[in-house]
Amino acid sequence: MSRSISQAFISAFFGRDGTDVVLLLLEIDHALLGSPRRLVLNTKQVTHLSNIYEPMYFEITFPEQQPDRPGGMKLRVDGVDRSMIEQVRTFQTPPTIKLKVVSASDPDDVQMETATMFWRLMTYGSHWLEGEVESPEVYNRSFPGDSFTPAVAPGLFREF
Repeated sequence: MSRSISQAFISAFFGRDGTDVVLLLLEIDHALLGSPRRLVLNTKQVTHLSNIYEPMYFEITFPEQQPDRPGGMKLRVDGVDRSMIEQVRTFQTPPTIKLKVVSASDPDDVQMETATMFWRLMTYGSHWLEGEVESPEVYNRSFPGDSFTPAVAPGLFREF
């Protein structure tokens, strides 16, 4: 599946003049939160599709590709307040997250977007939250789903 990214976004992404910047939006949702927490990796708040994203520092660490074990993506949010940490303590199920990439000049035009993922194994400190991000179960299934052995598919192993 290919993605269609606008030329203006590509210019903003690779531009050196700083007139337009690329923003990363993070949406954290859970049934106990009431409404999702929306954060933007920026110094000012951003309005995206009539929702206000609060400025917050967060970082995403992508896994190193190793053939012997699957890697996990990590998410760390710094500068959270005490009320959010207290809410996280009450979660019985992991919250969901969604990431979007937009440009500052047109924040309603989503250039890239992830599927809804789960934020598991959360740890926290006095002003930070950290945990592993896991993709939905459908992406973790093996393909093909069956093993093709002579007992299951004898026609594949027949000599012509």
